[in-house]
Amino acid sequence: MEVEMKLEGRVWKDKNFWLVEIPSVDILTQGRSKKEALFMLKDALELLIEDEDFKCEVKSSRGEALYVEFQQIDLVIPFILKRLRERSNLTIREVAERLGHKSHTAYARYE
Repeated sequence: MEVEMKLEGRVWKDKNFWLVEIPSVDILTQGRSKKEALFMLKDALELLIEDEDFKCEVKSSRGEALYVEFQQIDLVIPFILKRLRERSNLTIREVAERLGHKSHTAYARYE
């Protein structure tokens, strides 16, 4: 049985464009319509995950809330770890040291 996971984000209109953001994976994109912006987010995630089997569904609710549903947790967790590390400007070796790993390759396998 596959487990479904969700990432939370937000969607809002800024002058001429709709913006969508998922802070946990450091993604922000836009579209001329809300529908286009949501599609752009889906497309960005599916391209960035870099696995042809990865598929997600982007849904918005009332207000600014949105979420992305997917089942391939084994593809997304490494992606999130890598994005967080890159956002912090850290190398794999630096993250491993901060986590107390003796070998950076142990942490690299998580990504």
